[in-house]
Formats: sequence, structure tokens, C-alpha cells
Amino acid sequence: MASVLDYVDVTITREIEAVTRVGFGTLLFIGETDDGQGEPKQGAIVRTYGDLDEVAEVFDTEDPEFLAAQAYFGQEERPVRLYVGFKASGDSYSDAINDIVAVDDDWYAVAIQSRDQSDIEAVAANINARFKLFLAATADDDVKDGTIDTDVASVIFDSTFDRTSVFYHTEAGDDVYPEVAWAGLMLPKDPGTATWAWKQLSGIPTDSFSSSERAALEEKRATYYTMVAGNPITFEGQTGQLGVFIDIIRAQDWLTFRIAEDMVARLASVPKIPYVGGDAIIEELLRNRLDIAVDRGVIAEGFEVTVPPAEDQQVSDRADRIYRNVTFRAQLTGAVHRIEIRGTLTV
Repeated sequence: MASVLDYVDVTITREIEAVTRVGFGTLLFIGETDDGQGEPKQGAIVRTYGDLDEVAEVFDTEDPEFLAAQAYFGQEERPVRLYVGFKASGDSYSDAINDIVAVDDDWYAVAIQSRDQSDIEAVAANINARFKLFLAATADDDVKDGTIDTDVASVIFDSTFDRTSVFYHTEAGDDVYPEVAWAGLMLPKDPGTATWAWKQLSGIPTDSFSSSERAALEEKRATYYTMVAGNPITFEGQTGQLGVFIDIIRAQDWLTFRIAEDMVARLASVPKIPYVGGDAIIEELLRNRLDIAVDRGVIAEGFEVTVPPAEDQQVSDRADRIYRNVTFRAQLTGAVHRIEIRGTLTV
């Protein structure tokens, strides 16, 4: 039987972005619970869980992995998924991260069962070389002592690890995971749209500090959880690098990858981006992504984009088909953590 296509030639092509978008809303928790014979209790070095019930099918309620998952899924905005990784006895946490990355790298932040200073420092060094975050927790009283500079928070600060945030909590241990609860509350939020300070954590008790202890914690850039005017709050969400907060790093990573993904999607969906005239296409893509960043409150309006025309490119770059010197300048919207008010009353 003849087909209509024998008489009318119709070809429809699909213009679908085939680029995998990097996620910034998922935590990896690395625990040490095995099956009694040195193998991961969950049957794999890393596994994804959609809710606490799924975790409970594998882990007992006293296992660190279950307790961490309980803190993670128990927040106001429930995350979509949690990665649980396994560190074998005799391996380091860095070994575990390297092995997990080789299997599944689709997670953004990591927390670990250990509160040991050497483990935290090693993971901080590992993560600082990746586009990821490390949320560490410690109950070491040296962190809140301003006369001590060898504690884990001081070392992270001195090392200027801008992808590690140290959370001090007096009960941080194998059964209390304030940093995981913090991740469960904040990772579901769009990158750059919220500060990690001034947040309430469900299921986590607050700490009480003297003024000198708070000063020491803040000087060492360690986050703490306390009560202010009847409100439980986290303060302050800093990393080991001066002036760099978690929300800034996460927003920067989001913008970096989304710009790259936008460019790859266009390159892969059209016959070509012409070198001559390509400046307009590149600028349009870049401005579109920056407009989205403005709408999300990541950057302020009034950003600047510079894309030089093809004739300004080096002959060698044109021959190699590399378009260089595309730049933009934008201001982060930032966040207010403290307010200073001075007033005068007269009679």
C-alpha cells in the first residue's frame, strides 16, 4: 500500500537539549556501617534513597546512616533524594570519595560520619579540588576557645579551604548530625536565593555560648546553632576563606555550570555556530543565563557582557575554532546577617 510519504516528503527534526544538567541540591553522606563482613550493608559503595522509609529498609534505627537520613529528610523542605556512601575499614574518607565519584558523581555536598580532625582535614583538601561542598561537624571544645589555633576550624581557616564549612555543636557525634539537617533544609532551595544563616533546624537542639565563645567561633569561621530572642538560628554559614559564604560558592558553581551547559546545548543542537557572526549568538546565550540569575536573586541587575567580534580574535584561535575573551561582570546580591542602627532620642 502506498504511503502519503511517498507523495509528500515531510521531515521533522527534534531540537531537544541533550545536555545533562549538573544538580546542586543533593547530599552524599558517607558512613561506615558494614554487613558484618566488611562489605557495605546497602550492598553497594553508594546508593540513592528517596525518603527515610527507603533508608529504614536497609539500615537499623541506631545506624549513623539512618540517623543522618532522619535529620536530612526531617526538615521543612524535604529533599528529593539522599546519596549514602560507604567507607570500608582501612580506607580513608578520601579513598571513599574517590571510589564513589568513579561510580556516581551526581551529588553536590558531602557530609561524613566521622568527627575526627584528621578525617575532616583530609576530606576538606579532597573536596577543595572539586566543584562540591563539604559540610563538617565537630564537638571539639577547642573550636570555641579563642586561645587555641590548632583545632579543626582554625586549620580549615588557615588553609583557606573555600569549599568546607565547619559546624560546631556540643552534641555532634554518631547520633546527632546538625550539618546534615542544615543540608536537608538548604539544598532544596535554588542556589544563591537564600543565605545559610538565620535558619531553624528541626530535631536539632540549640547550644548556649558565652560572648567569648561566640567570638572565637566567629573568628574561626565556624557555624553554630543557638537561641536568639526565642528564635533558634544557625550562624553564620561561612567557609574557610575570608569573606566567602556557602551561598556564594553554591551560586558561583550553579552559574558556572549553567553557562557551560547552555553553550554546549546550542553547539550540539545546530549545524554550527558560525565564527563570523558567532559573537551575537554567544552574547545572547550568556545574557539569557545572566537574566535568569537576576530573576533568581543571585546577581543584581546592570551586569556587563563583552564579546569581541571575530575580527578581533587571533588568527591561530580562528584556525583552532576557539572563541576567546568573552567576559562578563556582575554583582552578587549577597545577604544581610547583621544590622547596625544608631539612634538619638531627645526630650
